[in-house]
Amino acid sequence: MKRNLKEQEFLFNKIKGLKKFEFIKNNGKRLKGRFYILNFIKGNKSFGIIVSKRVGNSVQRNYEKRIIRELIKKHIDNIPNCSIIFIRIPGRNGNFAEKNDDFFKLIQKIAYECNR
Repeated sequence: MKRNLKEQEFLFNKIKGLKKFEFIKNNGKRLKGRFYILNFIKGNKSFGIIVSKRVGNSVQRNYEKRIIRELIKKHIDNIPNCSIIFIRIPGRNGNFAEKNDDFFKLIQKIAYECNR
């Protein structure tokens, strides 16, 4: 399937494999916001998303993953060169604007930490 130019602009590197996730979780830094926990380590700009079954059924989990991907696309220019794992905190509900604000604050903190 051929992708158009706009879709290609928003493709990003995914963190794949249990060993990479564990390495970032064990050796990286951790920030906690209202809706998300972010584990990150300096390196290539890559992303991993974790949404546990405690968030809800598969429809709700996939919805949360789509929101996180959309937030990454929206703030890709502000995200520093770090490998980041986004973990959705179960039981905390909010609208897109609230999640966007929380996401942006966490990205600003990561940018500060990575540039130290």
